[in-house]
Amino acid sequence: MRYIILILSLFFVTACPGGCEAPGEGEKAERGYSEAKPVIDALEKYFSDKKLYPNTLQDLIPNYIQTLPTKAPLEALGYTSTGESYVLSFTYTGPGVNNCEWTSESKEWKCSGYY
Repeated sequence: MRYIILILSLFFVTACPGGCEAPGEGEKAERGYSEAKPVIDALEKYFSDKKLYPNTLQDLIPNYIQTLPTKAPLEALGYTSTGESYVLSFTYTGPGVNNCEWTSESKEWKCSGYY
């Protein structure tokens, strides 16, 4: 049993030298937040004008945003809408796989992930 614990301990130390950043922290997460900000602003402007959120992010182009982000980690934004609310998300890797979601109701990022 001690041998298995030692091996697992060594795995985590070598996989995350100096410790791993929590999901939603670090350069990749911050870049995702920054790249998503214009999309969030466009969604809120759309809602202000039409009193509902669009069915797709493509509905924002060109009146509310010129293009959607295509730089990592926002190569593929997730988006779902009920019309009255929405969830915007992105996934990035390193360390582990992380998913961050912004909701129109909470107006804050919530991230989770695993190694």
